[in-house]
Amino acid sequence: MICHVSACGITILFGDLQKKNVQRVKEIKKLIKKKDCNAALKACMQRPNNVPESHDVLFITGGTYYMKKKHKMTIFHFERALQIGSTRRVACV
Repeated sequence: MICHVSACGITILFGDLQKKNVQRVKEIKKLIKKKDCNAALKACMQRPNNVPESHDVLFITGGTYYMKKKHKMTIFHFERALQIGSTRRVACV
């Protein structure tokens, strides 16, 4: 199955990239369960160049900043997650 994601007219083919994002989210969630906010934030910020920005990771980043009581950064990441989540359209072929 090949999925096309269109954001602002740009088409990205998924496959391995989607798996990398899912794996990355799982790793970040493990760090948060351990309450290691600094390591979780570091993992959130280390996005490989070929992996598109993920609304899941942005949402988790916002939640992590909330736990650190950095509310401006929380709001920024939540808003960005909503922006990305509402503009991406996924159509599987």
